[in-house]
Amino acid sequence: MTTTKNFKVGDKVRFLDTLPAHWWFKQGQTGVIASVRAGGTLPFIVEVDPEFHVSGHGRAFVGPKHIELTSSSAQIEQGSVVRFKDTVEDQAARRRCFPDSTKGSTFTVTRAGPTFVYFGGSLSGFYRTRFELVQAPAPVAAAPSRSHIVVLKDASGQLKPASKPFIHETSEAAEREAARLAEANPGNTFVVFSSSLEAAAPKPSVSITKHAA
Repeated sequence: MTTTKNFKVGDKVRFLDTLPAHWWFKQGQTGVIASVRAGGTLPFIVEVDPEFHVSGHGRAFVGPKHIELTSSSAQIEQGSVVRFKDTVEDQAARRRCFPDSTKGSTFTVTRAGPTFVYFGGSLSGFYRTRFELVQAPAPVAAAPSRSHIVVLKDASGQLKPASKPFIHETSEAAEREAARLAEANPGNTFVVFSSSLEAAAPKPSVSITKHAA
């Protein structure tokens, strides 16, 4: 079981036995943190799962000692592939809202909030707790980081880069270095260049075939 005091909006949580006995929600029940308030002893507002609602009550105000993360708290987000859970209530919701679907049908989330998820262009959301994650969104490849170098420009306007110029990770760092070099070398001009494109060709593969003796 994963537990932490660093809860955040969207976390799926379970209520612990530290709940006061007179509170309407009980130990073992689950919900999703809908918002976090600053300060106070009960900063977390939890949207309790619909099957545990009592007389119209569906929202719980709790502190970190009252909840733990559930082991099934994998985040459902935009692009996730999900299916309805195999409960009577959740399957009834599937048949009602997606009459052409069958048990086990999967759906792709087009928008996800802390409490509700949405499909297609619909403005009507579903409690995220009705679903189980089938496939997480495909990771987005990080864009290659840009390279920044400082180059000397002589009096004739010719650029004279070093044979192995130092590569700065940010343009701000390169600009600071250019200013430092200009101050240390009066009369010289230093220019910052930032990469805009990387081109590469794969190495040719080598095929080896052994001949029979």
